[in-house]
Amino acid sequence: MEPFAGRAIASLTVAAEGLAPKVLLSEIDPDISSVGKTILGERNADVQWLCERLRTFVVGTDAVAEVLESRPTNHRERAFKTIVRNRMSRGGVMTVGAGLLKQGEKGKGLASRWYPESLVERIQILRQLRHRIAFEHSDAFDVIGRFAGDHDAVFFIDPPYTAGGNHAGRRLYTHSEVDHEALFSLTASVAGRAMLTYRDVRRSGRSRGAIDSKSERFR
Repeated sequence: MEPFAGRAIASLTVAAEGLAPKVLLSEIDPDISSVGKTILGERNADVQWLCERLRTFVVGTDAVAEVLESRPTNHRERAFKTIVRNRMSRGGVMTVGAGLLKQGEKGKGLASRWYPESLVERIQILRQLRHRIAFEHSDAFDVIGRFAGDHDAVFFIDPPYTAGGNHAGRRLYTHSEVDHEALFSLTASVAGRAMLTYRDVRRSGRSRGAIDSKSERFR
């Protein structure tokens, strides 16, 4: 399971390759969660609606502004807005204050990262894997605690990189604040196996929760 799902590349790969009978994805960010809930949810109509909106959306300054300023009334509309914001933002960063593409790739501006058919194809692939994937909008600590006693559970824990004062996670994620000390303690208590990913940072003074140079880097 991947309690800090984000793009969930690790767990989705496990599902696609059939390396586990079931994977659980959890994400606290409501915008990102709306995408997971739409693509992996029960309603085929929501997936069809999302794919059609992606196919027919014509990128332009006014059109993008209209979507980003909209107030979605359901998770599929929120999913569409989230995808548009991700594709139109510099580096795909969606935190408050993140800027939109200007020149973009090959001078294509806002349209430089907009590949609707590729997006639809990825959605359809994920839809086909739905029987192997469970998704929920939850706090990572709650999910880890719920399965802490399960000897068969395997955790891939990839929190925002904020340990030791690192600012990378704050720039990339809206929900970047993590009690790393508590996360280490909780992970140490699980009965199954766990892998954590962290950047190497130096311990200084009384700073706690940092990972020293002996840690393995997985990125």
